Amino acid sequence: MGRHFLASIFIVISTLLWVIPYMLTVIYGANLEPIQTMNEDQFERLLGIMRVEMFQTGAIIALVMGILMLLWAEFNALRNKG
Repeated sequence: MGRHFLASIFIVISTLLWVIPYMLTVIYGANLEPIQTMNEDQFERLLGIMRVEMFQTGAIIALVMGILMLLWAEFNALRNKG
């Protein structure tokens, strides 16, 4: 179960790395102008400030590692059964 658990951790990390920049952008934007609502242009500008690409690259790497580890764990489990 160790490999399955580790693969799950990588997938959770990937999810967090994908979602956190958007959550931080909304929180940061809400603190800047609390009276006005944020439109799409302001949101995109704030996303540029938060460097979302860096988080997305890490999320994709973590997701690929999680999927590969999960496949490896399943392959080893099937090989040990047979």
